[in-house]
Formats: sequence, structure tokens, C-alpha cells
Amino acid sequence: MALKTEQDEIMNTHLIASTRRIILLLEFSTFIFISVQSNFNIATMLMAISVSFIHATLFFLSKFTNSKIFIWGLLFSFGLILIYDYSNSIQVSFAGYIVSLVFFTFFMVENSTIRHLYAISFVIGISIIENLKGISVTQIFMFLIPSTGLAGLFITAHRQLELAQNNLERRNFELQKANLSLNTLLESTHTAIWCLNEQGLYTHGNLKFEKLIFKIFNQRLMPHGSFFDLPMSNEEREYWRILFYKSLNGETASSEKEVNNKKGLQYFEHTAYPMLDDNQQICGVTFVSKNVTKKRSYEQERRKNQELLNLVINKMPIGFMMFDAAGNLIMVNERLTSYLNISNDNEIIDKINIHAHPFLCKMGLSEKYEEAMHGFGILEFEMEIDFSELVCSGAAELEKSWFEFIFFRLSPNHYNEGRMVLLTTDITTRKRHEKILVEQNKRFEEYSFTLSHIIRRPVANLISLSALLKEFTYNDEADQTTLNHLHESAKQLDDIIKNLNKNLTASQHFII
Repeated sequence: MALKTEQDEIMNTHLIASTRRIILLLEFSTFIFISVQSNFNIATMLMAISVSFIHATLFFLSKFTNSKIFIWGLLFSFGLILIYDYSNSIQVSFAGYIVSLVFFTFFMVENSTIRHLYAISFVIGISIIENLKGISVTQIFMFLIPSTGLAGLFITAHRQLELAQNNLERRNFELQKANLSLNTLLESTHTAIWCLNEQGLYTHGNLKFEKLIFKIFNQRLMPHGSFFDLPMSNEEREYWRILFYKSLNGETASSEKEVNNKKGLQYFEHTAYPMLDDNQQICGVTFVSKNVTKKRSYEQERRKNQELLNLVINKMPIGFMMFDAAGNLIMVNERLTSYLNISNDNEIIDKINIHAHPFLCKMGLSEKYEEAMHGFGILEFEMEIDFSELVCSGAAELEKSWFEFIFFRLSPNHYNEGRMVLLTTDITTRKRHEKILVEQNKRFEEYSFTLSHIIRRPVANLISLSALLKEFTYNDEADQTTLNHLHESAKQLDDIIKNLNKNLTASQHFII
């Protein structure tokens, strides 16, 4: 804030000083005018010389001192004119002095109230005295109105000039601050920046560049020294010349270079920009050199991760497809390219749309895609596909196969606009196993019914008959023993059938 105030004071001082010089010329012109108008009357010329001397004295005082006391000298100047005018009977127009004093009032007095008070008081005073000397009010106004009008016009023009100059100086001051901030930024950056003129001579560069030059060549590159005369190899010199002349032709040239130093293998990115003068003509080249070793390492790591991800996706035992919001195929793995009889080529993949591809549409995936796109969550469904209709050597062997499909949408962000992913799994084997299990369950049900009803019924009859025969008395003990054994065997057979039926029922529930 203090710096800005000081800048404003400097601007005002320059403007006022320039204006005061103009006023001195007006003062001299007015003196000549008054002298000629009064036919070089001694009293009038003496008054003019006295007032001009006072004005000149006040001007030099205001120029060489910071004191404001000289402003009160204006009152003495005003009073002297009034006294001379009243004491002399010469009827002469003081329009010129009115104008000059009004000018001096406005440029010598900084306080707005005082300057207006001075000007109005003097004009009124000189008008009253001229009227007392017999000059009519009409004549006074005939001289006063043009004089004050000219003064007002000059003051207005000066004010506009003052505002324009203040604005220009303020912009220059802001530009200086911006240049200072830019220079600070350039000096604090870790990027080497330097400029060469059209002849390849060094003009300026930041601290990073100067340290780098001294570190590599063990010498400093002085201003107006040739950059290409540094002790470098011919190959390196040719490298820099190519970038330099490309940029001189209006091209932004960029190149990466490997450097093997104490830190190991380093990578640097060098960029040459055309440097333009005020007429937008190329006047040199600006070089920007930055170490991109870490960036290159990150990019290599990212590429490795991307290649690994692509490898995983391609070798997955399930199918993978990715579509954009319009249904265009973006990515597909090898599992599905063999099914769809397409090449994993970007030019071919980019032409496939889920709404236009005949096989995808025939499978009904277009409707499922729209359902998943406008729905929420994950869409899962199973479908039997007849690959015999698709001319594909890899898929023809499958003929009719069952697949499980999973559609899900990636949340929109700055990486995608709501892409759709489709995962497919061949479940033909599982379906066959399920069919076998269903058939086994059906047989188990038949076995269970046979054991429960068909076989167990005669066994139950046998148990009942043996129980009735036991009520009779037999003389032969062997017959009685045989009957008892028959009854127990029938009961054991019934228990075995019950347990077998129970096990079959449990196995059936487990399979289901």
C-alpha cells in the first residue's frame, strides 16, 4: 500500500511539473498581450512584471521545496493585481491575468476547496473593481465569460490528461509487479529456461540454467555469448541447432534426450518456442528444459500395468466386453472374439455396435443393454445360444451352448461417460450336470415310491401273517422256532426298507 501511494505521488509530481512549464509560457504570452493592449503603458507593464515575477517565484519555490507556504503567496499576487487595477484609471482587460491566475490556482493548490475559493474570489474581486472604474457589467461579462470558459476547458483537458496518465502509470506499475512475480517464479522453478537471439547469442536465463551450465561445462555463459560455442560434442551441438532453427522458422520444436550422468540414466525434455518482438516478428528462441525421468518412469509403470490388465482381461476364462453410452464396442477379450468371429483390431472393434451387430441383436443383447443402461444395479440372465448359425470355426464346434450374462454400468466420471460392461460365462457343462441331477432325482423318486409302496406292502403282509400264525400252538417245537424266525426276518426286512427309503429321500433333498 505504501509503495502504491509513493507511485501515485511520483505520477502527480511529473504531471504538475509539466503543466507548470506550460503555465509559465502562458504567463509570458499574457505579459506580451497586456503590454501590447495598453500600448506599453508604464504602470500596466510594471504591474504585469510584478505579478509575473511573483508567479515565477512561486513556481520555483513549489519546484525546489516540499513546503506548502508558497501557496499563500497566491493571495499576495491576487491582492497586488487588485490594488494596481484599482489605483490606475487605465481601462484595460485583465482577461489574460484572470486566466493565468485561475490556472495557477488549480495547479498550485492541491486542496480542492481552497483552489475553487481562490479562483472565485479573484474573479469576483477583479470584476467589482473594473465595475467601480466605470466599465459596464456587460463589458465585464464579455471579457469574463470567454476567459473563464477557456480556463474551464483547459482544466477539464488537464484533468482528463491527469486521469489517463495516472491510469497508464498504474498499469505500468502493475506490469512491473507482474514481471517481478514472473521473474521470481522463473527463478524458483526446477526447469531450466534460457533465451537466444537470432544469432544464437545468449540473452538471459534463469538461475537453474546458469547452475546447470556451470555444472556441465565448468564455466559460465555470459550475456551475448554464443550458446553453440560451449565445449559440447558435435552431435550435441547439432541436436541443439536443429531445435533452434526449427523454432526460428516459427515451429514449436520438442524432443527428449537421454543423459547418462552420476545419477544414472536421466531423461530430459527440451522444447524450443519462437520468441516474438513488439511487431510479432520472430526475434529469437526460448528454450525450456526439464527432467522427465520420474514422469517417464511413471508412464512406463502405467504402461506395464495397462499391459498386465489387458493380459488378464484377454486370458480370463470368461468373456469381457465394454460398450460406450451409444452402444459402440470399446474393448473385447480373446474369449469373445473367437465366439463372434471378429479380430481384436481397434479398427474392426470400433465399427461394432450392440444395436447393429446381427448376432448380438439376434441374441437379444440390445434390449438387455437398454434395460441395464436405464436400470439400477446388476442385470443377470441366462441364455442358450445356437452357434451353428454363426460362421465361425471356433464357435461352430460349440453348436448350442448355455451362457450366463452379467450387465453392469460403470459410474460416470471424468474417465468415462457411463460405460457398460458385459461379462459372459459358458455354463453349458453346469447345465448338463443340472440335467443329470434332475434325471437322478426323478429316478430317486421312483426308487423311493417303489420301496415305500410296492416292496414294503408285501413285506407288511408277511409280518401280519407271521404274527397271526404265532397265535397257534404247534406240537413240533421246530415249527414254532421256524415261525418265530420268519416273523423276525420280516420285521428286519421292513426296517431295512424304511432306512433305505429314508436315505434315498435325504439324498434327493441334498441334490435338489
